[in-house]
Amino acid sequence: MRAYAARVRLGFAAAPLAIAALGLLGLALTGCAAQQNPQVYRDNIRLENSNAQLRSQVQRQNTQIHDLQKQLAAKTPRMATLPPSRLAELFTLDHIAVGSATRLARFAPGHGMGFRVFVKTRMADGEPLPVGGSVVIQAFDLKAATGHRLLGHWKFGPTRVLASWYGMFGLNQFAFDCPFKALPTHHAITFYVTFTDALTGHIFTAQRAIRLSSLKPQ
Repeated sequence: MRAYAARVRLGFAAAPLAIAALGLLGLALTGCAAQQNPQVYRDNIRLENSNAQLRSQVQRQNTQIHDLQKQLAAKTPRMATLPPSRLAELFTLDHIAVGSATRLARFAPGHGMGFRVFVKTRMADGEPLPVGGSVVIQAFDLKAATGHRLLGHWKFGPTRVLASWYGMFGLNQFAFDCPFKALPTHHAITFYVTFTDALTGHIFTAQRAIRLSSLKPQ
């Protein structure tokens, strides 16, 4: 029994030496592998340096973007508006839409012809709401050849917008006259409208494809 216990103690004592020997053997094998594959070692160093350079480049670009955003924000005038608590007490614009009454039109004498684009401004419950602001309208002929699809681009300031409210026949929406130089060649025209609300500063957009019943202005 004593001899067996002595052998067990001897085994435990030898175990750390064996583990250390295995570790040294592993290091030796690793060193041999590095010596046998110097190209792999150089490639790894090159990749690490390349990754470090890319990280540094991305960081510099992010810094530049942040600085440009700060400069742009400083140059952009802030639009004065009411706080949310006050706006909650008012009727405010919720969404816009391009009206189905949009068509070709012949304007007053001397003003040529073009599109008469109707724009609905609505509250959350769908009721019409005449609001002030600025409007940008674009018309596209998506069937035209590339480079000729934009038929026109029109801007309307706050004064023009207020004067363009159209309440006749119960339409209760804005009507914008958008003159063009030549008649479109296809019946399907896509209109894209951007409306900037003067009260809240919010920007609303709407898009709609209108099929013109006739290519002759009414």
